[in-house]
Amino acid sequence: MVDPEDKSIAAMITKMEQKRAELLTDLEKVQEWLNQLEAILSRGKAIIGEESTSTPTPALPSPDNEKPDAKAGRILRLIEKPDAEKSHAEKIKKLFEELGGMSVPKIDAQFRERNWPINGKNRNQIIRNALNRKSEWFEMSKDKKTWNLVKRVNPEIQAQGG
Repeated sequence: MVDPEDKSIAAMITKMEQKRAELLTDLEKVQEWLNQLEAILSRGKAIIGEESTSTPTPALPSPDNEKPDAKAGRILRLIEKPDAEKSHAEKIKKLFEELGGMSVPKIDAQFRERNWPINGKNRNQIIRNALNRKSEWFEMSKDKKTWNLVKRVNPEIQAQGG
């Protein structure tokens, strides 16, 4: 049997691996831009007659040499995005975890109360679209008036008739 804590750790590891891949891609882009900038500076200096003195790019600190406390803090900052960077669906999920299910207008009211922007004229439709896009997270009640988080049923409990 897989412990829920093991699942959360596995999910965190997957998320960290994805973020690492994104950061490595970003690092490659930055290095490419620095190389292009260096080439432009060299050409410019050659045109005006200055000697081309190549400045070495600063070395990034190795993650292996990083102190454990600093590494843990950096990883947590990467994983836990501030609310401003979260998608509408992530914000709605946070609302449901804190307050339980609610209707679309109440979700909109919570967005306004928390100063979470929704860009567009039809705010309710934007919220509905976010809810529908993440159908694995959200479900509509039988009366079709409120939304809530999907209730996960443990297959072992369901098989026992509970």
